Amino acid sequence: MTPHSLRARAGTRVGAATIAAVLILVGFGSPAWAQPAADDTTAPAEETSEPVEGETPQPQPTDPTDGGPTDGDPTAHPTPEVTEPPTDEDGSTAAPDESSANLVAPQSVTAAAVPILVAPLRPGTYRMTSAQGPRCAPTINASLAHMGQDMAAPLGTPIYAIAAGVVRYARPEASAGQWIVIEHVIDGRIVSSSYSHSRNATEFVRAGDRVAAGQRIATVASTGVSTGPHLHLEIWEGRYGNAAGGKVVNPDTWLAARGVSLRAGATSVSTVKPPTSCTYWAAGTTTLYASPSRSAAIVTMVRGGTVLTTPGAGVKTNGFIQVTTSGTTGWAPAGQVSPKRTSVTPIPRHVVNLDYTGDGVSDVLAADAAGRLRLYPGNGAGGWASSRQVGAGWSGFQLIAANDFNRDGRADIFGVDTTGRLYFYAGTGNGGFSTRVAFGRGWSALTNVFSPGDFNGDGKADLVATDSAGLLWLYRGNGSGGFLPGRVQIGHGWQMFTQVIAGGDANRDGRPDILAVNRSGRLFGYFGNGTGRFTGSRQLGHGWSGLQVHGVGGFDLDAYDDYLAITADGRMYLYRGSPSAWVGAGQQVGRGWSTMRLA
Repeated sequence: MTPHSLRARAGTRVGAATIAAVLILVGFGSPAWAQPAADDTTAPAEETSEPVEGETPQPQPTDPTDGGPTDGDPTAHPTPEVTEPPTDEDGSTAAPDESSANLVAPQSVTAAAVPILVAPLRPGTYRMTSAQGPRCAPTINASLAHMGQDMAAPLGTPIYAIAAGVVRYARPEASAGQWIVIEHVIDGRIVSSSYSHSRNATEFVRAGDRVAAGQRIATVASTGVSTGPHLHLEIWEGRYGNAAGGKVVNPDTWLAARGVSLRAGATSVSTVKPPTSCTYWAAGTTTLYASPSRSAAIVTMVRGGTVLTTPGAGVKTNGFIQVTTSGTTGWAPAGQVSPKRTSVTPIPRHVVNLDYTGDGVSDVLAADAAGRLRLYPGNGAGGWASSRQVGAGWSGFQLIAANDFNRDGRADIFGVDTTGRLYFYAGTGNGGFSTRVAFGRGWSALTNVFSPGDFNGDGKADLVATDSAGLLWLYRGNGSGGFLPGRVQIGHGWQMFTQVIAGGDANRDGRPDILAVNRSGRLFGYFGNGTGRFTGSRQLGHGWSGLQVHGVGGFDLDAYDDYLAITADGRMYLYRGSPSAWVGAGQQVGRGWSTMRLA
């Protein structure tokens, strides 16, 4: 930086010490980094990381007269004085006038005025890292639209005020860490400078303090949302923050246009092009919402480690980032969007597999009154995405969810036509089904047919059915979409029940169970022993008469099986499994299901 020269008036003589005293009185002290300081003689070895920071705080002004907080004293925050020296008509710096005691410099003395603006760090002590502009978030909760210039420096490096002014804020802030804002008057206009991630915001200054250009105000550290020791510098034309009417500008170009080159003082300058896209990972189970609010509709829920992307740097609003995963777009809480690859949350093992789309979440498959087969893909949050038609001609068919009957990792279904013939439809893993395979007739005589999963513990999914005499039969799967020879009777007296279904793992012992509702609406659980028999039973609830109950396995992303129930008037309720109870309270998730037949 080239300091402006004081132009001495002819014939006037004054000592150099007197000039220095006058300069300090009018707000121009020597830059602190131009003078020796006891704690500035050495600096730690320079860090090698490229530190960056997170969101820029946007405080709401608490005093309508100055946009900043006050302590109740109307004189606590006086308007900062103009710190630029008056100039002659030819543009050179003039000597102080009579209002400054008419003190002038003699012709024989060359006195230099302290610059109006200085760099916030000593030349040669910093690197220019993340610049202002769009970027991929470098750490969780960091900004996507970078508001300032990052200057990486060793821990303990002094930070200086870029101009004379009044400290408006000196306090901790969640993203900025230890944070200072100074308000200046430059070129006759209010300008605000912001300094983030320091060691202690009140180490050298307090709100309301008047500071000089180049005065030490803080120390480089890595507080707040930061990846390493650095200074995040912001310049605002006007008072700080959009709420106060300020306009953020690029510190690099703004200072350069006024004679202070941050680049000239840097040991290196990083240049990064604006991203065309950004890739992130879900930090734990993450809910995506339809808008940036937790009260918005849930679009989907994804497991930890799921890849999330944005076009360009993306958009961050209200603490949410708009992301896309597997073709679905929604708003994720910023605290769960990680720029570092996170471990993939394993898919919980469920004894019932109704995942027709291959995303690890159970889906709903149903035929309507016109015989159209529709798929309702589960969103992992206890709901589903938009349904789509995946078949036709299913009028009169009984649908049976078959789990993964051929052991290819995809959920399958059976169908029984009006003649009682059984057909197997292998799932393709994308919501569709392969060409059907026919089995024998006589299945229409069975009153309940379902697949509880691997009921006899041989690693292959099975079918279970009741007949009109109340006998319970096990049809052992062969693991390739068919059955082993001969059925096995595993119970009797089941004619007392109006509904018998696959119960998932109702007692959470890792083995498939069967649920049954009697005529009085009591719900019973029959707990499988893993060898095709039962360890016992108990009543699980009452009031279930008139409901169509369906076990849907992992309808959300936890390890507990869930259940759907449809009322006579077509309302659908979700009952979630939990660690403390068989099911939680019913939550209505749909209506108009009275004419639908679920698999």
